[in-house]
Amino acid sequence: MSAAKTKTPDKGKQSIRVHQRKSMCRICDHQRKVLKGLGLGKIGTVRLLEDTPSIRGMLHKVHHLVTFETYP
Repeated sequence: MSAAKTKTPDKGKQSIRVHQRKSMCRICDHQRKVLKGLGLGKIGTVRLLEDTPSIRGMLHKVHHLVTFETYP
């Protein structure tokens, strides 16, 4: 995992660190589109995203494929 590839959101805002744990094989098309919208696509990909209700909803749709934690 390279920290240089994660883009940090604006300072002072809460963020979420998302890590893709499972493959995109054998999942529905809408879940595949959600992963692409989150900036994920391969196992092991890590993204640092702003904590918004829309991002939380997207994570809820693919919670079985990713792990996430709040990041100060």
